[in-house]
Amino acid sequence: PNIGNVAVTSSSPMTWRITFVSEVGYVDSLGIESNKVRDSGSDTVGDATLSLVSAGSIPLSAAYGSKLVTDLDELPSLRYVIRDLVPGQQYFVRVSSGNRVGLSSRRLTAPAALAPPVQKPGLPVSLFHDEAPPFLRVWSESSLLVQIGPPVYDGGAPLTYFVVEWDKSSSFDSGQHGASLGSARTSA
Repeated sequence: PNIGNVAVTSSSPMTWRITFVSEVGYVDSLGIESNKVRDSGSDTVGDATLSLVSAGSIPLSAAYGSKLVTDLDELPSLRYVIRDLVPGQQYFVRVSSGNRVGLSSRRLTAPAALAPPVQKPGLPVSLFHDEAPPFLRVWSESSLLVQIGPPVYDGGAPLTYFVVEWDKSSSFDSGQHGASLGSARTSA
C-alpha cells in the first residue's frame, strides 16, 4: 500500500533518492515489491536494492501543531477551532483525512493563511495588581496622581499610550459638547 507522498531525485545514473514529503507515521519496514528496474519499453535493465540513507525527522524549526479528530459522530459539523493564537500573527492551515489505512495527503485551506485580528487592548489595571483598577491618590493640594498598569491583554499589538480623563461628574459629560472636563494622553 501507499504510505505517503514521495519526491524522487536522481543524483547520478542508476541512483535515486526517495524522500517522503508527507507525514507517514511509524513504518515497521520498507521494501521493494519487485527489484527489477525497467526502461520505458518494459525491458529489464538491472536490479534495484534498497538502503536507508538517513532516518527522517521533523526539523525543530518546523513549529506546527496538529489535532487528531477521531469522534466524528459527536461533532455537530466537521470543524475544529484552533485556540490560543497570537493576534496579528499569520497562520497557515492544512487538513488531511484518515482511515484505518492511513492519512491522505495534506490540503491547504482556502485561503491558505489568516491572522487573528489585532484588537483593542483590555482595560487598564492597577500598577500593583492585575485584577484591580488603576490607583488614584492625592498628589498635592491641587492635584491627583493616577497610577496605571498595563492591561492583561494588549490586543496583539504593543501598547503605546493611555488616555486619562477627569470630570466633576461620574458620567464624564461636564465639558464642552458633553465631553469630559479634561483629558490627557500619556505614553505607555
